Amino acid sequence: MYRRQELLEKLKEAAASVLPISLIVLAICFVLVPVDTGLMLSFVLATALLILGMGLFTLGAEMSMSKIGNYIGAKLTKSRKLWLILVVSFLLGVAILLGLEFSKKFMQQNEKPSPAAQKGESLS
Repeated sequence: MYRRQELLEKLKEAAASVLPISLIVLAICFVLVPVDTGLMLSFVLATALLILGMGLFTLGAEMSMSKIGNYIGAKLTKSRKLWLILVVSFLLGVAILLGLEFSKKFMQQNEKPSPAAQKGESLS
C-alpha cells in the first residue's frame, strides 16, 4: 500500500511537469494547425507513456539511490573523520563532473550527421 501511494505521488509530479506543455501543444494543434487524428492520438498516447515512464523512473531512482546515499552518509558521519568525508565528497564531485563531460561529448557526437545522411541517402 505504501509503494502504491509513493507511485501515485511520483505520477502526479510527472503529470504536473508534462501536462502544461502538452496542453499547450494540443491547443495549438486544435486552433492553429490542423493535425491528422492519428498523429493527435499518437501524441496523446506518447504523453501518457511519458508520464508513466517519468513516474516509474523517479520512483526507482528514489528507492535505490536514497538508500545508498543515506547509508554512505550515516557511515561517513559516524566515522567522525573529517579527512575521509572531504576525500569521499571530492571523489563524488569528480565522478559527477566526469559523467557530465562524457554526456556532453556523447551529445556532440550525435549532433553530427551520419555518413548516409551526408550523401543524401535515406535510412529506409
